[in-house]
Amino acid sequence: MALFRKLGEMKLTNILVEGGSRVITSMIEERLADKVIVFIAPIIIGGNDAKSPILGKGVNTVDEAVKINEITVKSFSRDIVIEGILAC
Repeated sequence: MALFRKLGEMKLTNILVEGGSRVITSMIEERLADKVIVFIAPIIIGGNDAKSPILGKGVNTVDEAVKINEITVKSFSRDIVIEGILAC
């Protein structure tokens, strides 16, 4: 969080953060992200031990989930891109 405060002081308010499930989870849990861009490949990976894009404790009900507003869906090559604003 100190890094983001420092960047804010420098008037750097638009920052792209790309990472794995731990980085993404931290950004959402700490409420440091206000927008998400998710790429979905046209493949299915499953199994009990499959990696998840979001870690953390999760939620007990759908009502507790982080909501995404102002959603756009696009194609990018063979992938699907979902973009939206995280609800407060």
